[in-house]
Amino acid sequence: MKNYDNGDAYVKILERWSVGDFSNAVDDHNSIWEMQNGEVGKAIRLLTPEEEKSHIKFSFYKTIKTRE
Repeated sequence: MKNYDNGDAYVKILERWSVGDFSNAVDDHNSIWEMQNGEVGKAIRLLTPEEEKSHIKFSFYKTIKTRE
């Protein structure tokens, strides 16, 4: 992907992720983080399954109030 800075790196990461391969997610995250001149948020490990469930619940589920 010559039209984009670091396009080849993004494509390689997205190809792995598109088939569900997140085994290298820490390195993938940090590669993108470095390409974007990250200062805060460098990954050090994957979340445990319990941490991941908690994060998903906290970040993506909202309480829905229903009318009676």
